[in-house]
Amino acid sequence: MRTKEGRLLKRVRQGILDHVTGNGATEPTFVQLSLAERAAQIELRLALFDQKRMAGEFTRYDNDVYMAEVGGLRRLYKEIGIGRATPSFAKLLRKKAAA
Repeated sequence: MRTKEGRLLKRVRQGILDHVTGNGATEPTFVQLSLAERAAQIELRLALFDQKRMAGEFTRYDNDVYMAEVGGLRRLYKEIGIGRATPSFAKLLRKKAAA
């Protein structure tokens, strides 16, 4: 992928698949591949909207679409199983020792 957008799609798709499959420990299922592709497409659209916003060309309609895309991405990530990062065991031990 030669374009900036193509590289973003590839990077996001691979990041999602690495997260879902444990950094390549297992092969992604068809559904995981499909969801990763959809999430990568939404991430690309959001990045394009971000560029439009930075250029000062962002409209009220763009904002409505942007917020809908963010909501869709959030739900998609939830479905994939990407949630809040859990603290490491070492951090939990430090927190307990400090209390």
